[in-house]
Amino acid sequence: MDSDNTSASNTDTDLYFEDAQTLHDEYRDQRATIRRKQAALEDLCGRLAHIDCDIGTASLGIDNDGTISVVISTPRFPDEVKSILHDFQWPRKFDNGYDTMSRCLTWSLKTDIDTLIEDHERNQQAHASATEQAA
Repeated sequence: MDSDNTSASNTDTDLYFEDAQTLHDEYRDQRATIRRKQAALEDLCGRLAHIDCDIGTASLGIDNDGTISVVISTPRFPDEVKSILHDFQWPRKFDNGYDTMSRCLTWSLKTDIDTLIEDHERNQQAHASATEQAA
């Protein structure tokens, strides 16, 4: 009779351990995803901050549906803006124009976090390869 209780107890312990391990793995994966999102957003924010402080204006917003919107306005078309336009995909189409009042070129860009992460990681790999070749 004691062996039946011991077997049930071992089964419960095994199930508890499996559940705990599953939760641990899920949380580990979620933390990794959050770190990837954070790195991609920090990279984009850093680039936009440089434009906003030194060249023109730039802003970033994230809608409730996860759409990332970037608006840039500069009096010329500097390399910093070119790199944002070319280093990232903007699958939700973007608009550009010229504001005659401020005499600035304007860009309205939209993407999603998954595309931003892919672009960031591709850019990091390309940068690492270029650094490796230069050394």
